Amino acid sequence: MVAVVRRQIVEWDVKGKAFALLIPDDGAVAELRAPGGPAITLTRNEWTALAEIIQTLDGAGKPQAKQRRVDLPANAGASWNKVLDAELSGLWQDGMDIAALARRFERTEGGIRSRLKRLGFILPEPEIEPEAEIDPDHA
Repeated sequence: MVAVVRRQIVEWDVKGKAFALLIPDDGAVAELRAPGGPAITLTRNEWTALAEIIQTLDGAGKPQAKQRRVDLPANAGASWNKVLDAELSGLWQDGMDIAALARRFERTEGGIRSRLKRLGFILPEPEIEPEAEIDPDHA
């Protein structure tokens, strides 16, 4: 009787070093062959655990990417340039309101207001000191 061993082989190269992962059809174990080192054989569960550990270590110490709020317009927070500034200025001077500009530029109304202030079309709101409360007993 002759046993036929079939397997899947995944090969890759890192900085000129060839690696291979040999996975038998049953997938119960897999063997990693690395240049200059012994073959490493682990079960499928052990390989999965190792991959999760590597992903955890790879992300350790890195700031998490900020998730974009789904409800924000596509260009919210994007940089402005001279062409966009000129278009914004012209539309504002033609009388387009902030809500319409926000839709047109796919930005928030606050972002449009902020850019118009920077371009000198809207004056910053003056800071108003709250009035002191007057105590009627001491007036």
